[in-house]
Amino acid sequence: MSEKDILINNDDAFRIYQNDSNDLCIAVLTGGVGVYEAKIKLLEEDIIKHHAAGDSYYIKLAKDIRMHPSKYANRYIP
Repeated sequence: MSEKDILINNDDAFRIYQNDSNDLCIAVLTGGVGVYEAKIKLLEEDIIKHHAAGDSYYIKLAKDIRMHPSKYANRYIP
């Protein structure tokens, strides 16, 4: 799926974008020996938390995804 609209690009730490299905997603570089990009669909609760806390919420979420990618495996998108 392509990135239709990039909404936030945080100095290559993460990107928030809307895909072709109009889902909001976060893309984060992660990995140890091999680096890969984890693309995660944002849930409604993520969007609500962002509205309450601002971009600092996405910074915290990106760090958590980077450190614990398997925790988000059920939300991965192609």
